[in-house]
Amino acid sequence: MHSSEIISISWAVFFLIFAVVACLYADRDQNKDRIEWMKAVLFANVVFISIFGALTPEFIAYVLGIPWRTNSSLNTIGTVVGLMTSWAIMQWAVDWMAWLAALIATLGAITWVVVHFVI
Repeated sequence: MHSSEIISISWAVFFLIFAVVACLYADRDQNKDRIEWMKAVLFANVVFISIFGALTPEFIAYVLGIPWRTNSSLNTIGTVVGLMTSWAIMQWAVDWMAWLAALIATLGAITWVVVHFVI
């Protein structure tokens, strides 16, 4: 198993657990209000959520300097699972998704600096 496949599987498992926690603990009424508020930019949010769910494993591999296998079935499955999970989370907790994306971007930037400049 290639290291990019391990990242894909790990992300899919983490993201599914995150979706279950979001489903159990997120305020659905507040989420409905946010989606109503976002009507003007709903297309941008759909694109963001799709890209975030599908490309996060590839982003993590890039940050760590791991080559991405494009012809891997496991990577493709991880992308599809991430995409479907992100759409489900949008129905339950779009604000949780935004916080998770911000956290991953911040940690990714810190990790990239450490991996490429410090080590």
